[in-house]
Amino acid sequence: MSSFYNVNIIEEITKHRKTKPSNQHELLMVHTLSSDQKMFNFYKNSDLVAKIKQVVPITELSNKCTQRMLSMQSANTNCSETIDNQKPLESRDVFFLLLLEWFKTEFFTWFDSGYCTSCEIPMKLSSRRPADGEEASWLASNVEVYTCSKCQAIENFPRYNHPIKLLETRKGRCGEWRNCFSAICVTFNYTIRLVTDFQDHVWNEIYLDSQKRWIHFDCCENVFDTPLMYEVGWGKKLIYCIASSQYECQDVTMRYTRDHLSVLDRRQGRCRPDWLNYYLLHISSKLQRKCDESLKLKLLNRRFAELSSLIVIPGMEKKLKENEKQSRTSGSIAWRVARGECSTNQSSHVIRFNKHTNDDSHRFTYQSVLDIYLTDGDKLSGWSSATFSCENIYKKVERDWKMTYLCRRENSNCLEKGFLTYKFDVRFDWTFLMVKIDSKTYETGQISARLTSEPKSVDIPLKLDEINSLNRSDFTKEIDYLLMTITLSGGSGDIGWQQAQLFRKSTLGTQDDYSLDVIFTK
Repeated sequence: MSSFYNVNIIEEITKHRKTKPSNQHELLMVHTLSSDQKMFNFYKNSDLVAKIKQVVPITELSNKCTQRMLSMQSANTNCSETIDNQKPLESRDVFFLLLLEWFKTEFFTWFDSGYCTSCEIPMKLSSRRPADGEEASWLASNVEVYTCSKCQAIENFPRYNHPIKLLETRKGRCGEWRNCFSAICVTFNYTIRLVTDFQDHVWNEIYLDSQKRWIHFDCCENVFDTPLMYEVGWGKKLIYCIASSQYECQDVTMRYTRDHLSVLDRRQGRCRPDWLNYYLLHISSKLQRKCDESLKLKLLNRRFAELSSLIVIPGMEKKLKENEKQSRTSGSIAWRVARGECSTNQSSHVIRFNKHTNDDSHRFTYQSVLDIYLTDGDKLSGWSSATFSCENIYKKVERDWKMTYLCRRENSNCLEKGFLTYKFDVRFDWTFLMVKIDSKTYETGQISARLTSEPKSVDIPLKLDEINSLNRSDFTKEIDYLLMTITLSGGSGDIGWQQAQLFRKSTLGTQDDYSLDVIFTK
């Protein structure tokens, strides 16, 4: 380990009058940032680096990266795959995105609770205990004890922090995920930060030279550059988001919020603003004290550029991306709902047609390849943008197989269903209805669809992959809305969540190749 990372730095500066914490919130800030800084010690461990290079499929990911770059070139984009219309991504950036995807989909797993293999039921958390000698040697903060309600079997889940141990266990919650993937990033010489929201979640940022900025990513979710996701999609009430890197600590909260005034209100009575600013600057100064002048200048210029991007301009609202509306995917549905991070009605969109058109028909379609909806020609982007409600649904793009479809969340339990509902305002003159829904199932995967009328409910099942022709008379006279609900269920094994595929289409298909087609005619 490098002596540069002096674990006593933060303890040392808290003795200073200006940096000494005065309440429990400031003390928590000190301890948390101290822990984050200590982790950079472990990321440079030679044994860890060697082990990471053994477990990461470098050749496979490198080949995929080359293929991706060639594909971009052949599409005459001049390698112009970009992040939010920024500068083109370089090969090294693409490799990182593939590394992020591999970690989420193939390597690490989420741990909700113990599972009794004898009784085949989830266990319940019965207690927590301090880590013992062996567990503590791998930096376990504590040990969760789970008990089977039937046979009373016990399973221990140590909350390991050491990356070497996490490469073996390959499971955990957000802290374990971040620690393990951060170590992988450092091994491949990516410049990263550890971000803590001081409530109950952690994630990362990466500095890409091609983009000249710090960019959010979350390995638990396999998301990249979606900073507003926590506030908008998850519904989190953020207070502090503090980023720790090898050379600095920075308050980056304003990157993750569109409502800075509410954030400032929630900070009242917590950390003193002057203390926090001075404390973070002091830590950064101490961490950089052994840097040469050229590196210090580079870090200073980078910091000035970042601070300018974090300035809140009154009256200017941040543009919201479609994937920032997504609720949390990691963890069981019950666990996410209990935390308030899993909205069952995050869209509430009602599909309304132009009643005053002279046409005898109204059409609603979804084009899976372009990921857009058309309502009488009006466009909505993003698969969830036209949904009234959705739960446990995820858009999967298989770049190798050149296919795209909706399925349940990656690595979700096969017992958990996925739901997608569209709500149509049908208070206009129509006589006939045609519905076609494309789907594909494998092994024990199942998909079903049905129409339900409101206010007086009439429930009609729909057949998949063929045209359903219905009459207005099939429903009651008192009909204002039609709800079309599609349910994904079944499946088995590790990829059971993927065995029910909705709107499956080849990415090489034509633009007018509809995955969902709904037509009302007079």
